[in-house]
Amino acid sequence: MIELKRSTVGVGEGIRQTLDNQDPRFIRHFFTTVQMCFAGNDSEGLRYAAIQTPQPYWLAWKEESEIINRLDRDITQMMAPERFLELVHDFTLFDAGTKKIARPNQYFAVKATQDRVRDREGGIIWQTQGSGKSLIMVMLARWIQEHNPDARVLIITDRKELDQQIVNQVFGGTGDKVRRAKSGADLMDALASPEDRVVCSLVRQIKSGHGTDYPDEISTPGCKALYDNLDQDIKQTLELDRAVRTTAQAGWRGNRMKERKVLRALEDILGSAEMSQEVLDLVREHDEY
Repeated sequence: MIELKRSTVGVGEGIRQTLDNQDPRFIRHFFTTVQMCFAGNDSEGLRYAAIQTPQPYWLAWKEESEIINRLDRDITQMMAPERFLELVHDFTLFDAGTKKIARPNQYFAVKATQDRVRDREGGIIWQTQGSGKSLIMVMLARWIQEHNPDARVLIITDRKELDQQIVNQVFGGTGDKVRRAKSGADLMDALASPEDRVVCSLVRQIKSGHGTDYPDEISTPGCKALYDNLDQDIKQTLELDRAVRTTAQAGWRGNRMKERKVLRALEDILGSAEMSQEVLDLVREHDEY
């Protein structure tokens, strides 16, 4: 859908008109199958967005070109059949129910990485805060899985809250399945399973010796998860494991009073309410407690 204006009429007017047309009172049904919306003129070039995108979030395409006229340049770069179909197929997704199209920096970051993947080379994507790094991960992971049926994607983070955000909000918001490793042993199980094509793990869960070099005292899945998430502190791991086992009563999950009792026992050891809550969330996932 393209809304072109003469050079004396601003692009903003074309954007507003396109948004008005999407109102249920007008021709909203017309946009049911529209993949991208464009508005532009000779002096300002094109702006693009998915349907129902508010005006402040319409984007300008940024790419070097010898073409001087802005409109001609943008049309040539964005509407070449191969580029346009690629944007629709590989760079459009739904994030928590909102349709989004890649920004130029996201598009070129993924394209450069695709070349590296084909050549089996590593690299670094350098992006600033708020530049859309999360959706770059999603778009790239989808492309890798589609073009290499045997490929696996491992996402490594250094903070538990970021690990949770990636699983629950980033990939969860786009409907993509991600397995979150709970421990080093669980990570190795995930990597060995052909069903888990995208796995997320904390960096401290990646251990030498294939992730199985636990001390003899650390033998159960829950204890291993505590060990991996407590910087491999054996003493503290065993203290917390014992505290949970001695205070957790039958049916404690979901019972506010019983959970509070377990939480207080964790706080006596850790001395931090925030960290104790994280440990409680962790042990809640293990049936042995």
